[in-house]
Amino acid sequence: MLNFRSDFKINKQSNVKKIANFVSILASPHTGEPLKLRGDKLISSSGRSYRLVGGVPVLVLKAEPMHVTPPEEGKISKTHAEYVVPEQHKRAKRVLHLGSGNVPTSDSRVISLDILPCSQVDVVGEAEHLPFLDNSFDFVDSTAVFEHVYDPIAAINEVKRVLKPKGVFRINNSFYQPYHGFPGHYFALTPQANETYLVDDFKILESYIPESGTALMSVNMTINRFMANLSEAQKQKFLSMPVGKFLSHIEKDTTSKNSFMNNYSMYEARAMAATHVVIAQKPSNYEKLKSRITGDSEKHDTWQRLKRQYYTLRTELMLRHHEIFSYKRMTLELNKKIDFSHLAKIEPIEVILKEFIVENPLKIKSLEVTIEAMQQKESELRSVRNPIINTWLAEKGKKN
Repeated sequence: MLNFRSDFKINKQSNVKKIANFVSILASPHTGEPLKLRGDKLISSSGRSYRLVGGVPVLVLKAEPMHVTPPEEGKISKTHAEYVVPEQHKRAKRVLHLGSGNVPTSDSRVISLDILPCSQVDVVGEAEHLPFLDNSFDFVDSTAVFEHVYDPIAAINEVKRVLKPKGVFRINNSFYQPYHGFPGHYFALTPQANETYLVDDFKILESYIPESGTALMSVNMTINRFMANLSEAQKQKFLSMPVGKFLSHIEKDTTSKNSFMNNYSMYEARAMAATHVVIAQKPSNYEKLKSRITGDSEKHDTWQRLKRQYYTLRTELMLRHHEIFSYKRMTLELNKKIDFSHLAKIEPIEVILKEFIVENPLKIKSLEVTIEAMQQKESELRSVRNPIINTWLAEKGKKN
């Protein structure tokens, strides 16, 4: 049984009342059948049942803890103070805010959908399996979402399916940005990719760079992310350099041996990498094992879910490891006398990741066992990280 976190503040009564306004367009993400509200459940005609958790429908193919437990505050996306339907689409009678994060709206026409159960979300769902009937929306709006979607092609096909004839979508994707986001960041879609893969068989109404996404924003984000990994001395050196001198300095050596790269963790190196290499070996009995998985839809769904979870956890382990050493460095820059020797010794991230290599990723049991061990490791790393962050905050407070 998946439990909804008890301290999650949500107005269940108001949510149930709002569901009544759009329950007529809700559909099973498994079968596409219409859903009817019965108590705290949504039921399809064939008997599939979906829970309302805290008054919010959880309409995903398979409910995981993250679908019913709100994320940490730092992981919640809130790109705007409030979502407002763009003026040019004000005539839309029903609007889907896809990947809404925790952005509130006072517009009763808007349905806010996200993969995470934030307090402002109306429906927990997956972009690749939108839980709505065909031809349900006049306007679908999505910002900074598709780079985090596991299958953006499936997601855009779903957007097209739920739009009414003459309906319009507006999708704003990141391109030249460092790695970011939760639970994953998979794609950097170029403007050409947006037009070629997303617009596809729709009529282009507009194609432009928004004011929030100019080249200056890319430069600003990149430089600030770059400086975040410098020591205070390196940061001051960088800031005192004329642009020409800095470019000359890095052009002489763009490798990890450049002194400016001293504090880069594996996580941050990946976050800002110009290129990335992966080398992999084909497992024995590959064809036989793959056919067993693909020939059984339930097994295939389980494998896909576990595979995604495995690689998400790999990234989580890199992030936790990065946070430990990054916050430790920033704390010592504030007070060199701080003693961290009492904390558990942490192995290099390369050693940690090697421990969790799955010999044959086509074996579901192997994935399950490894994932469980990785979750335990991630928890251990957090237990080391948290007191370091608290110390850093305390020292930072003293300086202020």
